[in-house]
Order: sequence, then structure tokens, then C-alpha cells
Amino acid sequence: MRKTLGIKRTNFPRLERLDFRDIIEEVNNIFGVEVPGHHGPNLSVQAKRIRFKLFLPIPSLKCVEYIDNQTNEIIEYFYDWEDASGTLMKFHGHYHPEEAPDEIKEFDPFHLHIKEDEFDREARKRERDDEYQCLYQVLLFIKRYVYVSRYSK
Repeated sequence: MRKTLGIKRTNFPRLERLDFRDIIEEVNNIFGVEVPGHHGPNLSVQAKRIRFKLFLPIPSLKCVEYIDNQTNEIIEYFYDWEDASGTLMKFHGHYHPEEAPDEIKEFDPFHLHIKEDEFDREARKRERDDEYQCLYQVLLFIKRYVYVSRYSK
């Protein structure tokens, strides 16, 4: 049996219509994302872009999940918060290949990518993620960010 993250695939309609309808404007499919061959057969991909309400000055969230069709669990996920100037933050859950350097694998499977400085367009700095280990938690973080931004002016 294939190794998964132990997280069920995301129910995007529920997030959009129920749980986060106050911040999500729409969820659109991203076409052309393929399942990497190294995962083997019986996999599917869920690739979406979450656009937030127009009155919220925050960028969209690109979401890619690779799903084991037998268990309906996520094998890998990549939630990238990005805008035209580059990546703000990445929330990733996946294992790097054995041949990857130890400094890359040390935070597997759950890790964040954050900016090293204002010139970092790719969010190169990695750190362990103990909080945002599913899309629901990432969206809670964004919702709290919106709240703090709204009331800190």
C-alpha cells in the first residue's frame, strides 16, 4: 500500500460554500497538472485556485493535491500563496526523494517555505510546519490574517 499523509482529500465545495464563504470568492480548476509517474498507478490530482473576496487585498492560493484513489487520502499537497510579485508562503506536505540533501529533507513531510527577505520571490527558506497540516488550517490562518489586517490600521 502507498504511503499517504493520513489526510482525506479536500472537499473544496464545502470550504467554498460553508466553512469559508466569508473569505472565498470562488474556487477554479487548474488544468494541465499531471500526476508524477514515480507515484505509480491509481492516483488522481486535485488542482484548484482559491480566489478571495474582492474587498480583501490578499492574493490567491494555488492548491495541488495528489490523491490515492483507494484510500481517498492525500499523498502530497502543495498550497502556494502567491501573487504577481512571487510566492509569499508555501504550505507543503510531502516527502523528498532519498537522494535529496539532508537540509531539504529535515522538515519532511510537513514544512513551510517563507521569504528570506523582501527580494526573495520564491520563498526559499524552509521551516517545520506543526500547525497548518491541511488546507482547512491554512485557510484559518488566512482568515486570521484578514482579521488582523482589517483591525490593525
